[in-house]
Amino acid sequence: MVDHRNNREEALRILEEASANPAGDRLIAEAHVRALLAIADEVRGLREALTAPGGAAATPPPAA
Repeated sequence: MVDHRNNREEALRILEEASANPAGDRLIAEAHVRALLAIADEVRGLREALTAPGGAAATPPPAA
């Protein structure tokens, strides 16, 4: 699996650069892709944490 944790920061950097660049459309598209990859990676991590053996319980434990 590719590590996309730094994509959020990279996307913000690219968007800042694109705002001052006449060819910014390509850079903005690249930033959008990086942001989507970062979101997908976060969702994947949450899903793995919730479905892993010993992971987060599907229902809360009974009150004591």
